Parts: sequence; C-alpha cells; structure tokens
Amino acid sequence: MKLLIVEDNATQASTLGAMAEEMNFQVAAITDSSTEALRLVKAIHPDLILMDTYTEGGIDGIEIAEKIKNKIPVIFISSMQEDEIFERAKKTQPFAYLNKPVDRQTLQRTIQLATYQQTQNQRKNFKWIDDTTLYARIGYQIQKFLISSIYYIQVNQKQVKLGFEDRQLDAKITFKTIHEKLASRNFIKVHRSFIVNIQKIEKVDLANNLIQMGSYKIPISRRNKKNLLTILAGDPIVH
Repeated sequence: MKLLIVEDNATQASTLGAMAEEMNFQVAAITDSSTEALRLVKAIHPDLILMDTYTEGGIDGIEIAEKIKNKIPVIFISSMQEDEIFERAKKTQPFAYLNKPVDRQTLQRTIQLATYQQTQNQRKNFKWIDDTTLYARIGYQIQKFLISSIYYIQVNQKQVKLGFEDRQLDAKITFKTIHEKLASRNFIKVHRSFIVNIQKIEKVDLANNLIQMGSYKIPISRRNKKNLLTILAGDPIVH
C-alpha cells in the first residue's frame, strides 16, 4: 500500500507519515505543492492519497482531487470546518473527510477500510468484454480500457495485477484466462510472475535484468531473457 501525503504543514505531514509507517504502510512521497502532487500521481502511482484541503501552488487539495477524477482514493484531512469547503470536497467523491487532529486509530481504520473497499470493487467490477476491451469500476465510475493499453500483468497465486500508464488494477482472474486473452497480442512472459506488452518497453537493462516501461521496472528471469531479446531483435521466437 503506497501512500502519497499532500500537506502544507511540515510538522503535520511528518506526523502523518510517521503514523502511517508505524502501521506498515509505505509512504511513497510527501509534498506541500499541488503541482508536485499531480506530478507524483503519475510518477509513483500511489494507492491512496492523504490530502489536506489547502496546498501550495495555485490550486487547493480539492481541485487536485477534481483533476484526479476518482482514479485514486482520496482521504481529506483538514482543519477547515466550513460547510462550503466540505460541500466542495464532497463533490469529488473522496473516501473520507477527517478533521485535524487525527488520532492513530482513526487514521489506521480509515486507510484499512479504503484499501479493502478499493480491492473489493476492483475485483468485483472487472470484466473482459471481448478480445480487445475490458471494463473496470474505478471509484464511482466504470471505465473502458483497451488491452493494448496494458503495460504489464503480474500473476501472484490467484491474484492478478494489471499495470496501466497511470494506475494498477487487481483482478480476480486466472492465469489461464489472461494467457488466452493476450495470446498473439504483443505480450510476452519475461518472468514467472510477469507478462509484458512489448509495445510499451522503453529500455532493457541487461546488467540488472530489468525492463523499463514508463515508471515501472519489471524483472527479467534468465530463463526468459533470450526469448525476449530475440523478439526485440525481430527474429522468430526461441523456445
């Protein structure tokens, strides 16, 4: 669980970060800038944002949430108690609106509930439509994705994670189904846990056995390395 904390008060940001880490959540980044927050959303793909309603940089936390458009769950943590602020925040459909100061138990349970709801919604509301398209429910929206927009598929026992340019989705789907859907569609297995879209590969780091795809770094196993390099060179697949 990667958290992005957007908070203009350095002391409060540090306190939130420390509490989150004590709860074994990963604090991926902390910023007080709206501009930096929007950049980080694309760069680090956080699973959840703890957002102050006031931020530096020209727009406030509510406007940041409007721009994100439910792609990532937001928990507002604010000292602002005016009805006008709350009504604006409510329209962005956040997971919660907490008033400062927030105690440890309230923060922990709110994050856990947000995480659980997000995972359940993704697994329950994920459907392949045909060989080129799938639909997934993100927050309060149902969004269409082209299979060609998938960067990678990570398989872990019965759970499958799909990586896109700006988000990751968990799907309750079997490896067999994934394999059948992606056969002959520019996808190749590069590791026992990873299948990647060849069209999204930007760089292959042979020294460290890693594939660079946008902000993602995907491992390559020695067993699959030769096959990958052969395909990238334009030669027939080596089995």
